[in-house]
Amino acid sequence: MKALRDRYPANEYALMYEVRNATGFSGRVRSADAVAMSLWPSRGLNLHGFEFKASKSDWRRELAQPEKAEEICRFMDYWWVVATTNGIVRLDELPENWGLLELRDGKLKCLKKAPKLKPQPLTKEFIASLFREAQRQIIPETEVQKRIDSEVSRVRSELVDLNRASVNMVQERFDKQLAEATDWMDRFEKAAGSNRRMAWRRIQPEDLGKAVAVIMDNGVEQHMQRLEHMKNQVESLGAAVGAAYDACLSYTKGEIDEESTDPLQAGDGESHHGRREDGDEARRREA
Repeated sequence: MKALRDRYPANEYALMYEVRNATGFSGRVRSADAVAMSLWPSRGLNLHGFEFKASKSDWRRELAQPEKAEEICRFMDYWWVVATTNGIVRLDELPENWGLLELRDGKLKCLKKAPKLKPQPLTKEFIASLFREAQRQIIPETEVQKRIDSEVSRVRSELVDLNRASVNMVQERFDKQLAEATDWMDRFEKAAGSNRRMAWRRIQPEDLGKAVAVIMDNGVEQHMQRLEHMKNQVESLGAAVGAAYDACLSYTKGEIDEESTDPLQAGDGESHHGRREDGDEARRREA
């Protein structure tokens, strides 16, 4: 019972369970549910005997045969009844020289302190019984080492499994990220055009990142609007250049036609030549 060990800690008491009044099967065999031996001389090297009671019927049988407890109680300095449930043992039923402990919320509460008894000298039979129970509770050194080795092996196996699981998890995460990166690069190269594949790979990651940042900060739509505006301007400029070209072409053609249909005679060529020079000078001034 853990509560009993808590009340009688291992560094202060030797605690043994199912202690008989003697070894062997000679005479009447009686036993105590537990015996605790105080180990500190300053507190008195006393023996405490305990009887556990889990029901009223068990307690009534104990009261009907008090001589059963006397077989071991006579060697004890203190004798206790331990009730595992509230209300099993009433104080007015308890023998005068017995104490009462009751289990409540996992702890033993003392309802009546056991009085100091006048124990009889220990017999060799009872001493042998105490030693036998103590020996049963001692774990052999080989068994201790066996348990230690088993626990070390178990922990080591768990650590290996844990490491293996961690490595697998990291590998799965890496494979997933690699597949995503490969897919991203394939889609990027497809959008950029196969003829630019080697060109963009020469771009430094920092420069590419800055370009993406600019686009993300300013917005793709705004850049598209600017490009559309530039396209319209270029188209307008092209139209203006085309119109100017057509005008110049028409003008040049008209001048040629005028020379070919001049009504003046060759003798009047000098006057005609003078008029053409005057016309050229006027056009230069207008320009």
